[in-house]
Amino acid sequence: MCGAQRGLLLLLQGQIWAAIVQFPPFVAWTLSATALCVCEIKRKIPQKTTNVLLWGNLIVLLLNAIYQNLQG
Repeated sequence: MCGAQRGLLLLLQGQIWAAIVQFPPFVAWTLSATALCVCEIKRKIPQKTTNVLLWGNLIVLLLNAIYQNLQG
């Protein structure tokens, strides 16, 4: 999760693109949080949806870690 804190600080300062560049998983996290909020509003969270979101986030985090390590 290298860069998550700096990305969050950039996001809180309103620098959305800089936050995404700093920590790309913010995109996946935002989509997942939005989807879970929508499911919660409808009072129905299918297990399949939860699993897809969790695995998707895990994959994005792993790809980000690989990318960050390849850059040095």
